[in-house]
Amino acid sequence: MNYIAEINTFYNWLIQNPISGNAQALWHRLMAYCNAFGWKVEFSIANSRLVDDLSISRQELDRVRNVLCQKGLIAYKKGNGSQAGTYKILSLSQYVTSDSTSDSTSDSTSDSTSDSATDVTRPGQQASTLNKLNKTKQDKTKQNKDDNGDSSAVAAVMTAYLDKVNPQASQSSLEELQAFIDPLGADVCLKAIDNAIDNKSATWPYIRGTLRNLRAQGVTCLADWAELERKREEAKRGSGDDRPPPKKKVEIVNGKAVLADG
Repeated sequence: MNYIAEINTFYNWLIQNPISGNAQALWHRLMAYCNAFGWKVEFSIANSRLVDDLSISRQELDRVRNVLCQKGLIAYKKGNGSQAGTYKILSLSQYVTSDSTSDSTSDSTSDSTSDSATDVTRPGQQASTLNKLNKTKQDKTKQNKDDNGDSSAVAAVMTAYLDKVNPQASQSSLEELQAFIDPLGADVCLKAIDNAIDNKSATWPYIRGTLRNLRAQGVTCLADWAELERKREEAKRGSGDDRPPPKKKVEIVNGKAVLADG
């Protein structure tokens, strides 16, 4: 099982299958445990551990776990007596990949049949047809690469936010966060999350305010952010006057010490 592929597919799946923030947090936590256990097919986790991890009630744990089971994301077997229950992660990426392969095979077969018929009836257009097919395949390949890159960026930012800031994030806050990824870039969003943690202000309002400010100032990458910080530092240094005040001259006039002008 590929961790990143599963997360990418999960967020794509959420677009058509929205679930609560607590349900998403439980899925992420179970994925993390599965990874820690070396991707065992089945693994056991105590209810008390998950309740503490997610800061939710036992009743809420039962509810969101049932949601994940009904959606086909996990399988759960209740433990006997005091034994912990057993979980199994049901791969989304393998399911989607299988469907895509089937669709591709069908499309390929259809295209080949159509091409053969075209070549027989209009042999003079064979080169033109092949060129069009090659261009179509190249366009599809490029689009798939772009989509995978976008999904990876979204997964990286969402995972960082859920793991580091709020494992019970609301759907609305996650959607807001995702909306910043395209204009600002995933690296900027990740840095904003880390900065909030360093400043002991790891809350969505604080992170959102940072991202809004960066977007308003035209930041689209880490280099832009660094340049913005450099200009701020220069402005601070320029506005301050670190020169010491001029020394006053003292003169003796009629036996008294007085300050001289200049």
